[in-house]
Amino acid sequence: MSRARSASTSKKLVQDLSPSDVQLLLSHSFPDTNLTYPRDFSFDKLPTEVGLLNPIYKVDLHCEHPNVDTDSLIIKVTNPHWKITSKTHNEAVVGQFLSENLTSLGLTSNRYVPRIYAYDEKGVVLSSGLCYIVMNFVKGKRLQEVGINNLSVEKRQHFLNQYAEFSAACKSLCFTDQKIGCFGKMTVIPGGLSVEPVIIDDADTQVEPCDTFSKWIVKTMELRLAEANNIMDFDPPFYKPLIRQLRTSLDSIISLSDKIDEHLKWTGEDRLHLGHMDMNDNNILVDEETMDIKGVIDWEWASLMVPHIDMCDVFTGIQADLEYYHERQAFHWERIKEQYPSHRDLLGEIIPPPIGHPLHEKTYQRQKLFRLVEVTMILACMHTWTPENTWDSVCKQMNEDVRIAVADVKAFLHEDHDQTHGKRFMRV
Repeated sequence: MSRARSASTSKKLVQDLSPSDVQLLLSHSFPDTNLTYPRDFSFDKLPTEVGLLNPIYKVDLHCEHPNVDTDSLIIKVTNPHWKITSKTHNEAVVGQFLSENLTSLGLTSNRYVPRIYAYDEKGVVLSSGLCYIVMNFVKGKRLQEVGINNLSVEKRQHFLNQYAEFSAACKSLCFTDQKIGCFGKMTVIPGGLSVEPVIIDDADTQVEPCDTFSKWIVKTMELRLAEANNIMDFDPPFYKPLIRQLRTSLDSIISLSDKIDEHLKWTGEDRLHLGHMDMNDNNILVDEETMDIKGVIDWEWASLMVPHIDMCDVFTGIQADLEYYHERQAFHWERIKEQYPSHRDLLGEIIPPPIGHPLHEKTYQRQKLFRLVEVTMILACMHTWTPENTWDSVCKQMNEDVRIAVADVKAFLHEDHDQTHGKRFMRV
């Protein structure tokens, strides 16, 4: 369950923008255009399934303006529920960097990321104090709506080719600071693909930058479990027992954190990559006819992260089709070898390795640990995301999600990781 899918019944926490609000935002975004409603533009709030947690508005411009290079804009309003303004700043910094640099650095032939025109992470423009981002509108259909398993093999492969190009481009960026965290700033170092970032606290949890994956898991889960325990007047069936299960798993991870990091090292030097952190089929926009990727959106959770985390949700549907799952993996790896010969050592960090590959096990063990963090986050936030009349049913679903996540991590912690000596080095 991704952040987007988990919030399908989210509460309305943000008042709608008025015409004067939108006009004010546009005047701050494009100071010399003097856009006036309704003469120069119209706007609509998009359906809630598009902006599940953060309201989204589409603005259509009625005439050309020299300082605006698009016919339509998107205004994304940050839901004040998050309370952390760095989330808006993080998405704007990452989106601006990728839209301006991936093509200019020769890493891709397409602009996959919407252009950022303006943002206000401090809430000073609107009298309501809301934060927002103004970006160009990307015309396309969500991959979730298209249903990738309904497509021909040729169209699926075409999509995967493009996803490989985009993913490889992101993974080709080498960050000079190697700590897990979000972005205060990103600057290309002249003459190469190195990026000098300013790494800041996590945009969601405010966990400080972490130098190991296990430390990030521990700090994030501790914060989420504390949030869950401190919720007042919220105790539907299963809730407290689920918290206890997650706490037990966390204690096991804490006791074995050094060994976990050593075991899951990707190479001798485990390089962190730019991670989207909510890469699911709801955040990839495609041309339904050609299956060209038109945009990768919602970078608010982006951070430096260990390899493969982004792959958890994108291929859920494909993985349900076992025959194509094997076909996709073998095809994908061979194609990247041909197209990106200079990055062969990064193959395992671009996509999950195929079954049978030595790195396959580590990939999915990392994903199991990340999944535990995800369900903890959902459990801590569900009282805000979902109406009270759905709490019982949501908790029943969460009971199953937590059971699977806890069982997966428990199995990982008990696996025989030292087969050479015939003994376990992780005992709990």
